[in-house]
Amino acid sequence: MSDYAVFWSGGKDGCLANNVYSKLGNRCKKLIVFVEKYESEEFISKRFLNEQSKNLGVPIEIYEDITYGEFVLQAVEACRKDGIFQVVFGDTKRIPQMIYKTAICLRNKVTPVFPLSTYTEEQLARMYIDMGYKIIVSSYKKSSFGRDVLGIEYTEEFLHYLRRTGNSLIGENGEFHTIVVNGPDFFQKYPISLNVYRILVYFRI
Repeated sequence: MSDYAVFWSGGKDGCLANNVYSKLGNRCKKLIVFVEKYESEEFISKRFLNEQSKNLGVPIEIYEDITYGEFVLQAVEACRKDGIFQVVFGDTKRIPQMIYKTAICLRNKVTPVFPLSTYTEEQLARMYIDMGYKIIVSSYKKSSFGRDVLGIEYTEEFLHYLRRTGNSLIGENGEFHTIVVNGPDFFQKYPISLNVYRILVYFRI
């Protein structure tokens, strides 16, 4: 068994990456989160992330007020100091980002792990649904969607919509981002009420 930390955003990719890697007999020691400064989103994000942490039974480490590059570097260095020498990422096919993260990890003698990188979009989409994850859309790219997509649950119907509109099934190009409100890894169902979170997301300015 190996200890690891996982780069976490509260969304589907980090959640599934953690699930896949833990099933290989490894143990997650902490969630590493970068909180961006969106005035109306910050409180919601932190509240939800801490609820996820409690319901996963894994400590959370939140970074803010720095750039994303500084976050990756500081987080990896902190892992090494804590005696954690494997870091799990939810990246799928974003090669430049994967190369960048790999370089920082190797420089710090930490092993980067990308458990989702061998799966196709279709396979990942099926896994999210078939494994019982409850996922909702929390943000979107204006060039891809309208505001009505906020709060939509990631279901078969949503996949059909993505196919019809020619968007990535997993938001590979940043078309949308998600929040996981339930799944096989949580101790309790719905760490925060799905309906309550839909309201919070929808009325975010």
